[in-house]
Amino acid sequence: MNPLNFLESGEYEIEFKWINKNDRGGIDNEKKIITINLLLLLTETFIHEFLHYQDNTPDEEKILLKQKKLLNRMSKNDIQAIGKKLTDLLFTQK
Repeated sequence: MNPLNFLESGEYEIEFKWINKNDRGGIDNEKKIITINLLLLLTETFIHEFLHYQDNTPDEEKILLKQKKLLNRMSKNDIQAIGKKLTDLLFTQK
């Protein structure tokens, strides 16, 4: 079974909620739930692209290192606030 078929099968419930600032997702095989930490994923992506903007460099290794350092220094509340702003933008986009 490929990932799309698995998703379409409905065998597992998919939920989008905050886990913590280190886990992008999780799976509970007993409850058949896959959790996706959408706020963290969106924030990580935004921070990555923001650092490309800020540093004006395409150097991925440098950006990945800075991204990790910056995210480690950010509080849970900061990460969630950025993620919530990004989801607001996602759902109001034309």
